[in-house]
Amino acid sequence: MHKDGLIFSAVWLILFYFDQWLTKKSFSLTGILVCVISLFLLFAFRNFVLLLLVPALVTWWLCERIPARKIFVVASVYGACLALFFAARHLDPALDFPAYVVAKQNEFKALGGHSQIMLPALEPSFGSFLRFFPAAADIAFLRPHVTETANAAYLPAIAENIFVYLLILYALFRFVSKRPEKLTPSAASFVIFCYCFAITNLVLSGYTVTLTGAIVRYRSFVLPFLLVPLSSLLRIRKKRHS
Repeated sequence: MHKDGLIFSAVWLILFYFDQWLTKKSFSLTGILVCVISLFLLFAFRNFVLLLLVPALVTWWLCERIPARKIFVVASVYGACLALFFAARHLDPALDFPAYVVAKQNEFKALGGHSQIMLPALEPSFGSFLRFFPAAADIAFLRPHVTETANAAYLPAIAENIFVYLLILYALFRFVSKRPEKLTPSAASFVIFCYCFAITNLVLSGYTVTLTGAIVRYRSFVLPFLLVPLSSLLRIRKKRHS
């Protein structure tokens, strides 16, 4: 858990100084050193987080530069990343990312344990990854299921899932009914970053993690990126006192 805390802190330190560079166009020796150390920590502790952080930061930067074409930016960046994910092995066999994901999944399967999830076979091909996607989405976004209450250890995680999705539904309701003010271009770019980074982390975890207990831990790291952007939709007006 200490490692997860360091990873979370390293990501947010990078985001803080990246935002300073985008908004104030300012660099500092302290910021550069902190970012270098944070990048080293991410590479050492959980390198795939670093790999997913890079395209999300590029998306944030491009959305700042081309604010009128945010959807095009997101589609272009992640379309290119998806193509590179499957094509890189043809350039260098050492860059076989699908095989790496399959190997990580097999490592989780080898751990055994009572929370192993029965899954279809995953092979390092585009077709196999496409067929596995429903299972990956289920693991990433829905586990543990509300039907898994027989294990008391899952109850807090099930309650968390219910709370998160009720919160999202309530935020969507307020967005539709209250018509809140539009976000500034900079705020909208940051929100896009948050969702791109969170969703890609969740989906990759869905492909690699085969233990219900482990996915709860991996998901906790990205929940703030999903929930913080909702704060602008959850403002409760204070009553005026005469």
